Amino acid sequence: MNYKIALVSGGRATSKNFKTLRYFNKIQASYNNVILFLEENQKKEYSAREDVQYAVSKGAKIVWINTVNIADARNYIERDYFKTGDKVICVDDDINYLSYFWEGEVRKIQLFDQLDFMIKKYFKLCLENNCSLFGVYPIARNTLWFGKARDMVGNNHILAAFSGVIINTELPRQNLELYAKEEYERGFIYGKNIRAGSLAIDSRWYQSDGIGPRSHELQLTTCETLVKNYPQLVSDKPLKINKKNNNVDLKLNKKFYL
Repeated sequence: MNYKIALVSGGRATSKNFKTLRYFNKIQASYNNVILFLEENQKKEYSAREDVQYAVSKGAKIVWINTVNIADARNYIERDYFKTGDKVICVDDDINYLSYFWEGEVRKIQLFDQLDFMIKKYFKLCLENNCSLFGVYPIARNTLWFGKARDMVGNNHILAAFSGVIINTELPRQNLELYAKEEYERGFIYGKNIRAGSLAIDSRWYQSDGIGPRSHELQLTTCETLVKNYPQLVSDKPLKINKKNNNVDLKLNKKFYL
């Protein structure tokens, strides 16, 4: 099974939070199928990075993009750059590591072959269940909860930071104004999806660079708009407000595709 890895980055040309390539190097990733989508207005800075230079020397390709925000970048990658039927792993630039559940225990992925096996497993599961999107468990460092996770097919919250898509260029584009919670509309657009129970990501959300911090007010307004636009896909009491972390999320209608 062939697939491409699309790594998108903006606003992190000189940032220590540009971590994904460092992790890929650690697990001896194969770069022949990696495409870096990097902000053109920081072309000089990105080109000067040693990790970018190394990836290119090993076969990675760079596509320079000029986009408004992360939702705009995903629209370009998933509607304009690739063709219908292409299988693509969409990856953000700030991944610390991935873990997988194997033979009854949680293990950090140490080699790209292990990740490749899991990617192909979930693309196969998508094809078997007529889905075109899968995502991963969001907090790899929480081994207790991740160890209890299971594959779920339906209306799931799918992190865009590491997700697999089977491209369909005819699908609607994401609303750029909803970038603060863009993963929700992206998931709604793709329809029935798969939340992987055996693959997890570790990252740090809402850092000061990259997309940048998203205020409580912006998150709340965005979630309220999503509820208005997609009422059938959210629960009866859809807003999930975490006052401690100043976050607002959505509770989804888990029975929608049953």
